[in-house]
Amino acid sequence: MKIVTFNIRTSDRDSRFDGANSFCYRESLIREEIEKEQPDVLCFQETRPYQADWAAKNIPGMMFLGCGRDTTLANDESMLVGLKIGAFRVIAMDTFWLSPTPEVPGSRYDDQSDCPRCATELLVQYKKTGQLYRILNTHLDHISSSARVLGATAVLHHLKVSAERFKHFGSFKTLVFGDFNAEPGDPEIDCMTADGSLKDITADVGFTFHGYQPSEIHSKIDYIFTSPDVCVSSVEKWTREENGLFLSDHYPIGAVVDE
Repeated sequence: MKIVTFNIRTSDRDSRFDGANSFCYRESLIREEIEKEQPDVLCFQETRPYQADWAAKNIPGMMFLGCGRDTTLANDESMLVGLKIGAFRVIAMDTFWLSPTPEVPGSRYDDQSDCPRCATELLVQYKKTGQLYRILNTHLDHISSSARVLGATAVLHHLKVSAERFKHFGSFKTLVFGDFNAEPGDPEIDCMTADGSLKDITADVGFTFHGYQPSEIHSKIDYIFTSPDVCVSSVEKWTREENGLFLSDHYPIGAVVDE
């Protein structure tokens, strides 16, 4: 089962603020790479509404779940989870906000940027094996370290709560995807693996954020965490680039999960 985390780089429709790497120029490259790689689970971060619509119409064979992070649920970035059509049974879905009131759309911590932060969680059954997977996709704050620590703590708390809720469906494995806006060794990353319930399968991929300048900007801020019972046979960055055109300002990370 192939899984991917992919910060697609937020963009207004037809915006040119990224110059030659604006989304309107990257669309076909992204589509081609996804069609080549054929992921079973594809988690996007920073997906604007029109980008979500584009994905639904232009990435064949995948269905996408998730909503906007603002109070309208429709006019801001979403944490989209894409599933290969026909490969999964969707058992449960939840959206929650990284805030003191996680059930309130658009809510946020006081010590945070103006951007609300949320997560999309699914419980699915992989039809090929019958195995249950809990999938969570999120994006932590880009300004405040304390907000990121609070956000990571909220994710971990939610995982404990949903584990209790999902236990009646049977044994499940956990996959957590996201742009954590923090590097290995930072407190917001250390807390994700501190109790041993999650492991970082992307520890050896090197930098992921390059800002379209991979020879100059190096930051490892994108992650896939899994429960210890997940066996992974390979992990790699998608580094495709054609004449200065990149898939995003982040390298997506793909992994193969074995049963």
